[in-house]
Amino acid sequence: DSVGDIYVADNNNGRIQKWPQPPILTIDTIISVTSAGTYSAIIIDTSGCIASSNNFTLNLNSGSTISDSICQGSSYIFHGNSLSVAGTYYDTLLSFTGCDSIVTLSLTVNPNGPYTITATDSCIYSVIKVSGAFTATQIIWDLNGIFDTIYGPIKVDSGIPVAWQGGADVFLDVYGNIYIADNGNNRIQEFPVGSSPNSSGITVAGGNGQGSDSNQLYNPSGVFVDRSGNIYVTDRSNNRVQKFPPGSTSATNGTTVAGGNGIGAAANQLENPNGVYVDTLGNIYVADYNNYRIQKFPPGSTSATNGTTVAGGNGGGYGANQLFGPWGVYLDGSGNIYVADLDNFRIQKFPSGSTSATNATTVAGGNGRGSAANQLGYASGLYVDGPGNVYVADQDNSRIQEFPVGSTSATNGNTVAWANYSGNISFANQLYLPASVFVNDSGYIYVANGMGNIQKWLPLRCIDTSISVASSGSYSAIVTSASGCKTSSDTIIAHPGVTVHFTLQQSSTPHLWYIVNQSHGPGTLTYVWNWGDSATSTGDTASHTYAAAGYYNICVTATSSMGCSANYCDTNVYLFKDQSGQMINIEVLPQFPNGISEINGQSPIHLYPNPSKGSFTLETSASIGTDYIITDMLGNVIMQQSIRSDKQLIELPEVADGVYTLIVKGASPIRFVIVR
Repeated sequence: DSVGDIYVADNNNGRIQKWPQPPILTIDTIISVTSAGTYSAIIIDTSGCIASSNNFTLNLNSGSTISDSICQGSSYIFHGNSLSVAGTYYDTLLSFTGCDSIVTLSLTVNPNGPYTITATDSCIYSVIKVSGAFTATQIIWDLNGIFDTIYGPIKVDSGIPVAWQGGADVFLDVYGNIYIADNGNNRIQEFPVGSSPNSSGITVAGGNGQGSDSNQLYNPSGVFVDRSGNIYVTDRSNNRVQKFPPGSTSATNGTTVAGGNGIGAAANQLENPNGVYVDTLGNIYVADYNNYRIQKFPPGSTSATNGTTVAGGNGGGYGANQLFGPWGVYLDGSGNIYVADLDNFRIQKFPSGSTSATNATTVAGGNGRGSAANQLGYASGLYVDGPGNVYVADQDNSRIQEFPVGSTSATNGNTVAWANYSGNISFANQLYLPASVFVNDSGYIYVANGMGNIQKWLPLRCIDTSISVASSGSYSAIVTSASGCKTSSDTIIAHPGVTVHFTLQQSSTPHLWYIVNQSHGPGTLTYVWNWGDSATSTGDTASHTYAAAGYYNICVTATSSMGCSANYCDTNVYLFKDQSGQMINIEVLPQFPNGISEINGQSPIHLYPNPSKGSFTLETSASIGTDYIITDMLGNVIMQQSIRSDKQLIELPEVADGVYTLIVKGASPIRFVIVR
């Protein structure tokens, strides 16, 4: 008003507040100088007039010390000087008073190269290795200018980082197929094993626009696939959990198995549910975000089923029996419940059989929002591996943190995937606002990235400096050293090697045998067959008739147009005369899969590369769902899974070097070698 009193409409308190004009206070005309520079003052007198003082330049009379580091090849600007050599630097400024202000800089230069790519074999660099004087913590391979971004970019929203829309969830089923909660497009996408980075995936739920019909989703935020292939989706904005059967498509209707009764806190209601987990008995655990609780629904539940609160449910808070915005939920093999307590910046562990009254133990974070190793900045997703290590999608810090078994709030996490964001999603190491994390049995880390792609990270213990070349081209690598410095290697032209294998099979005609040639290599392969009786043949459709019964070593040498060659032998093959006296005739069939699809009721299989470093591709025409078994030389089973597609990736990163056997029902066993 005219005398200077202040009136405020205090809306939320429903009142008008009055502050009288404050009395004129004594203003301090002196300040303590904390940094060197040129000072002036703007002064307002009691009549409201404004004036500026003169300028006054001075320096501090006490020194300061700076410690910093740069990567080799870059520079550091120190008081206008560009520095690139490690050392101690001083900047002395003299003021007119004669006082010295000395700033000391201790500069470290971290080496980061050079790194060189060399061949580890003698055949046109079919295996290449990057090496240098400094330990690499990350290697990104570049083939013909395309960086190795795994399964991305996948469009999950339009122009908005997906994490701020509720988060895209990533899940791998028992066969290695990838499922994504594509919340911006209101659908669940499946990417089968072997999908290319630019694949758009298959819609297995939703995709019919946002809505509440049985074949619609509205902001799906979590996905889980059980061992039978049933797909569970937290349909966030519909406040329900939907279940879709195996083999579902965008046209399939889902069944509501939790919630779906509007927003609320009743036992059969949910409010903005996010994470979902289904245990081996079929119990469904839901992170009920706005009700600050974890709800458990029994097998066979419907929208009418009441859930049981097994964690939280005591209002939003920081207490040991409280949650504040639970975002993700996961169960370990003992039934312990882990919760990503988003707005408390922590991971809580509740024991098996817990209720709303049960106190949890903090196993990660819980020290306020921050970026220290024992802090989190919005834990948006979590995964617990078999031994009990906890992986956290630390969204605000753009990193994935791993906390060891038995960790507490005081434990420092180990960063296993981290931010290098530069705005270019074509780089495999551009992690930005990760929404969720999944770790497969081999230790590979899959991250739903906030830039709209799914990334696959090697576990730190498995970083390998060499790769088997899968296709011809120009290869280079971007190497990150332990100090965080990045260097590009030199470039090398490399080609895949040649792997040779064949299967000898008897046809329905007793004297006629077939060789199914399963060799693999770049360009055109030429073949020389040695039949073991001094006779040889050439070509991929050669044939030979033996003159006498006996044991023979049948060998083939394959040579690529690049000049690479390899050979394979089937030794001590016994060939005999049939009842009519005819000797065995062997015919070579065209290379699999171009030509033969079945011989004598057997389905051929193709395994390459062989030898490998523990990662290889299986191609087969065997029926989907057929089991394959991998055994060691003693017959011990080390893997048993079902075939999900005619081409799928098999990874055995932690299996020891040696000879193994792959067995597929209806096909001859194949021996393969792992050599690292």
